[in-house]
Amino acid sequence: MKKVFRYMIMTVVAGIAAVGCQMEEKVMVNPSEVIDPVLHDPGFPEVLTITPSNQSEEVCFTWDAADMNFGAQLNYAIEVSIMKEGEDGEVESEKTALGGGVASTSTTIKYEDINYAIVQSLGAEPEKEIKVNFYLKASLGVRPFYSAPRVARIVPTNAPKMFPHLYFIGSYCTWNHVKSQLMYDHAENGLKYQAVIDLGEDWMTTTKGGFKLTPKADWSAEYAEPEAWEKDYADRLASGALERNPKEVQFAAGGGDCKRYSVTNRFYHFTLSMETLKFSMEKAFDNISLVWNGESMPLEFSAVQFSQKFYADVTVGMEDGFHIALDDADNTLFGADENGSTYPTCNLSLYFKTTASYKFSDN
Repeated sequence: MKKVFRYMIMTVVAGIAAVGCQMEEKVMVNPSEVIDPVLHDPGFPEVLTITPSNQSEEVCFTWDAADMNFGAQLNYAIEVSIMKEGEDGEVESEKTALGGGVASTSTTIKYEDINYAIVQSLGAEPEKEIKVNFYLKASLGVRPFYSAPRVARIVPTNAPKMFPHLYFIGSYCTWNHVKSQLMYDHAENGLKYQAVIDLGEDWMTTTKGGFKLTPKADWSAEYAEPEAWEKDYADRLASGALERNPKEVQFAAGGGDCKRYSVTNRFYHFTLSMETLKFSMEKAFDNISLVWNGESMPLEFSAVQFSQKFYADVTVGMEDGFHIALDDADNTLFGADENGSTYPTCNLSLYFKTTASYKFSDN
C-alpha cells in the first residue's frame, strides 16, 4: 500500500511540474523576439482578372515558418484585405480568412474563394480593379503573428461562388449537359447534394425519359437507378410499377436512367446522400410566390448554368413584412420573426428606408 501511495503522490507532483513547465513556456514567448512568418510572392500577373471561366483555377501560397524561439506547433492561415477610398485617401479594410488550420508551409486556394472573400465579405465592386493585400497569419493560442502583406491588383467578377455540384441531366433538357441544372454541396463536405429543379413548362411530356446525375459534364461516371426499366412509360404507369413522386429511390454508381418517377409537378426539391446514395424528394410544387401586405407575386425561376434562383421585382412599403408561399397556399416556405428566428407561419419583417422597388431572390 505504501508503494502505491508514494507512486500516486509522485504522479501528482510530476503533473504539477508539467503544468508549471507549460506555464513557464508560455511566459517565455516574448513577441519582440518572435520572427514573423514570411509569405512568398504567389506569382500573380500584374493584374489578375477573375472570370467565370478561370475562377476554378488555383494559386499556391508558400511561406517561411514563424520562429517563436522554442518548439511549438503553429497553425497558419491566409487572410486578405482590400484598399478602399476614404476621406483622407486609401484605407485598408478589415481582414477576412481564406482558409486556416494549415500546419505545413504551403496551401492552395481557388480564385473563386479569393473572389468570394473580397466581393461578398469585404465589399469590393465587381469588374473594377482593386488593390488586395494577402497576409499569412501564424497562431499560437489566441495570439496571432502576421507576415508583411503581398499586394496584388485584382479585377473580381460578379459570378456566384462555385460550390461542388452534380449535373441533373435527363429528357427534360434533351440529355444535354449544357442545358442541365445542378445539385449543390453547399456545406462542401461531400455528404449531400441538393437543389430545386425546374422541369419546365412542358414537364408532362418532357420528363418521360427519366434522368440521372453525373459529377462531370460527360458520361464517365453517373448515379441513377441500379436496374434498367424495360417496359415503356405508359405500360409502367398503367401497371402501377411507376410510382408517383416517391419519397426515396435507391441510387447506385453506374446505374441506368431513373425512370421510377411519374412526376406530378413542375418544381422539385431533390437531395442525394453520398453516404447511402439515397435520392430523396423533399418537396414538389408548381409555383412559388412572394406574399406581402395582402398582395402576392409569383417568383420567376432563372436557370443559367451555375446560377439557379427564384426572383421578383416588387414595390414595397416602409414597414412591409413578407413571406414566401408555395402553390398560392398559406403554407409558408420561408419566414422569420423580428428576432430573425424562422417559423413556418411568420412574415420576414424587413424595414426599408423608403417605399421603392426592390429585387428579391431566393437561391
